[in-house]
Amino acid sequence: MMTPTPSPPKALHRQGGFVTILAVLFVILFVFFILTKTLSLLGNKSIDSVQYLNGMKALFIAESGAERAVGLISNMVSADDSQLDAACAASKLDNSNSATPIAFAGGTITYASSISPPAPVGTCDVRVTGTLNSAQRTVQTRVDVSSEIGTAGYGHSISMQLANNTNVPGVAVFNLAWRR
Repeated sequence: MMTPTPSPPKALHRQGGFVTILAVLFVILFVFFILTKTLSLLGNKSIDSVQYLNGMKALFIAESGAERAVGLISNMVSADDSQLDAACAASKLDNSNSATPIAFAGGTITYASSISPPAPVGTCDVRVTGTLNSAQRTVQTRVDVSSEIGTAGYGHSISMQLANNTNVPGVAVFNLAWRR
């Protein structure tokens, strides 16, 4: 003969799934916490990426400012290299002959008016700061117009032809160098 199974005590019937509700709430809070932290990390990565890209663009703007200055100096001293000091001073000015920042590619180019220690005689130091939003990058270059005659390539004509397929005005500055 089979014995009947005893019924659970009445106290268990009164819980009515309270423990299950607590477990579900705990799981929901845990998932919410994980999602909040994940979104926070993704937001920080996005901000870091924007700051990195702004820094890179500011560096490119500064390098463009240095190339602009080298181009201006090169044009001014091409006929008479005794004009280096005047060319060096003029290269650090904007198109209206003032030292205000020059707008370029969504940012600004700023030239340092004085650099310490001063450049050796016969050279011109150019320090340029590129700025884009809150990012700033500074580059410095030294222009030397003295002649160096070497043996490599002597007597050969070197030429380069640039194709301008888009028919827009442009400037090319060449820095031909040979290192041993």
